[in-house]
Amino acid sequence: MQKATFLQRFAAYLIDAIIVAIVVGILDALIVAAGNALMPKIEGDLATTMAVSFSPMLIAHILDLALTLAYYGYWWATTGQTLGKRVMQIKVVKTDGSKLTWNDALARSAGYILSGLTGGLGFLWALWDSDDQTWHDKMAGTSVI
Repeated sequence: MQKATFLQRFAAYLIDAIIVAIVVGILDALIVAAGNALMPKIEGDLATTMAVSFSPMLIAHILDLALTLAYYGYWWATTGQTLGKRVMQIKVVKTDGSKLTWNDALARSAGYILSGLTGGLGFLWALWDSDDQTWHDKMAGTSVI
C-alpha cells in the first residue's frame, strides 16, 4: 500500500474544510437569525440579556460540531473517502488495508479533535512519523493511501 503524501492529505483537508465551513456558516446564520426572531426582547440586566441571546449561538456550535463529526465519520465508515479525499484520489483504510467500521470512524473523529486542539501538532505528526500516521490515524489504527 502506497501511503498518501502529506500534501495530498493537506489538500484534501482544505477541500473538506471549505465544504464544511460553507454548510456550517449557512446553518449558523439560520439558527442565529431564527433565535433572534423568536427570542423575546428582554428588558432588564445585562447578564440576563447576554445569557438569553447566547443560547442560539450555543445551539449552533453544538450542531456545528455534530455536523462536522457526522460528515467525516459517515464518509470514513462508508467509502473511506471524504469529498476532499475523493478529489485527491486518496482514502482512509485500516492499517491492514480493510475498510473502517463505524467505531473506527468514531475513534478517528475523536483523534481528529485532539489533533486540532494541540495547534495542529497531531496533523503535522505525519511529517516525521515512520508510518506517515497522524495522531488520529494512530488512535484509530488507520492509514491514508
